[in-house]
Amino acid sequence: MKIYCYHIPPIDFWFGALADKQLLDSAWDNYQDWGTIAQVCKHVAELKAKAEAAFKTIEWDGDVREGPYYFALPSDTDLSIGYIIKQENNGACFVASPEPLPNLDSLAFEKTVIG
Repeated sequence: MKIYCYHIPPIDFWFGALADKQLLDSAWDNYQDWGTIAQVCKHVAELKAKAEAAFKTIEWDGDVREGPYYFALPSDTDLSIGYIIKQENNGACFVASPEPLPNLDSLAFEKTVIG
């Protein structure tokens, strides 16, 4: 899994982002199959672990003021999930996406690609 990670200025309004419970509720609403839900949970856990490891290389302090939150990105046949957190120190945000987010390039203090 390749992910693009960005260290950006604070985000203060989270309308449209999904919290953990909302993401899992959405998965259940769409699949209602424990096997598929388990796959979704595994994918989200892998995304979170990989993103947080990458965030540490671009100045994440390891704490969270807000989040984690998730967002959807359309691809050719489905939606991909991205991950975002806001750290306590200075409110900086860290974004991980399976696709490049060129709109963040000019905002990013730092960025990295892993995978």
